Amino acid sequence: MRKRVAWVSVPALLLLFAGFAWAQAVGGRDPFKVDPYRIDMCEEALYLEPDVKEPGRFTLMLSARVVVDVDPLKKIPVGVLVTTGLAPLGDWIPMSSMQVQQEQEGTKAYLASEKVRPGMTASYYTIPLASIDVPPDEHNGSGTPSFASLFSSKQIVSVKLTLRRQGFGAGFPPLAEKAYDLKPLNYALLEAAAEGNVSLMKELLNKGADPDAATVQNWTALMEAAAKRRPRVVALLLREKVGVDVKHKGFPFIVSYLGSVMPGGETALMVACSAGDPETVRLLLDNKASVAAERSDRWTALLAAAYSGKAEIVRMLLAKGAEVGATSETGYSAGALALINGNAEALAALKVKALEEGEDTVRVPWDLSSQDH
Repeated sequence: MRKRVAWVSVPALLLLFAGFAWAQAVGGRDPFKVDPYRIDMCEEALYLEPDVKEPGRFTLMLSARVVVDVDPLKKIPVGVLVTTGLAPLGDWIPMSSMQVQQEQEGTKAYLASEKVRPGMTASYYTIPLASIDVPPDEHNGSGTPSFASLFSSKQIVSVKLTLRRQGFGAGFPPLAEKAYDLKPLNYALLEAAAEGNVSLMKELLNKGADPDAATVQNWTALMEAAAKRRPRVVALLLREKVGVDVKHKGFPFIVSYLGSVMPGGETALMVACSAGDPETVRLLLDNKASVAAERSDRWTALLAAAYSGKAEIVRMLLAKGAEVGATSETGYSAGALALINGNAEALAALKVKALEEGEDTVRVPWDLSSQDH
C-alpha cells in the first residue's frame, strides 16, 4: 500500500510544479509575492501644439511620465505598451504618421513597446493624438484656439498602459495594466487655473468641464490655483462647491521596492500654506477646509505655514484650532521649522499659543535640552 501511495504522489507533485512554472511563464505572477509588477502614470497633460508647416492646423498632444516598478529579483525582460485614443472624433483627424486603427467612434494609436529594466523606471512620453484645421477667424488669426471651442464634454482621451514580457506575442496575459479616461476640457481647466484665467475657466465650466477636475494622481484645479497664488480662481472654484479637503495621491508608487517613500495626502490648504498666500488660505478656511488634515508623513498645514514663514497664516490656522504641538513623521514641530528657517514672527506666534496650551514651542528630532528658546 505504501509503494502505491508513493507512486501516485510523484505525478501529483510534478503536476503541481508544472502548473506553477506555467503560471510564472505566462502570467508572470509570483503567488508568494504581492504585485511584483506595477505600472502607473503621473505629471500628465493634454495641450494643443500648432503645426509650423500648416498655419491653422493644431495637434492634440498628450505628455505623461510612465512609472514602472518591477521586482529586481525578476530576471525576465519586460516592455511597456502605451495605447491611446480620442473618441468621439468629431472634426478631429487621427495622426497618419502613427500605426492607427480607426474605429467607428474614434481612433487608437498603438505605440512601439519600450524595454525597461527591473527596479523603478520612469519614462517621459509625448504623444500626438489627432489634428484639426481651424480657420484663422475662429482664433483671431494668431495664438492657439480655446479648448472650449474645439471639444465637447463628451470627448475622452483613453490611455492604457500595459507591462508585458518582451518578445512575447499577443494572447499572453499582461504583467500589469492600467487604464484612464482623460477629458480634454478638464485638463484645459487645470491649465487655466494655473494661469489665473478666470474668463476662460468660466467658458470651460459652461461647456461642461468638471470644477473638481484633477489629474490621475488627484492634483485638482483648486490645488493648482493655490500653488500658483490665484485667489480669484480659488474663489470661483469654491463658488462651484468643489471639494476643499480632497487629497493628492502623490506620485507612484508611495513605497517602491527600492524603499523610497513619496508622501501623499496633500490638501489645497497645505499647498496654499506652502505658497505663503494669506488670501487663498483665508478663502479655504472660510469654506471649512480642515486644519487637522495630515499628509502620509504627518505633514500639516501649520507645519507648511511655519516652514514658509508667513506669520499671518500661522495665526489664522491657530485661530481655527491647528495643533501647535503636532510633529511631522521625522519629528519636527511647527516651532522647530520656524526656528530653523529664521522665521522669527511665525515662531513668536507659535510661542504665544504654546504657552496657552502648555506645549513645547520647539520640537526637533535631536536633544535641545542645552538650548534656550
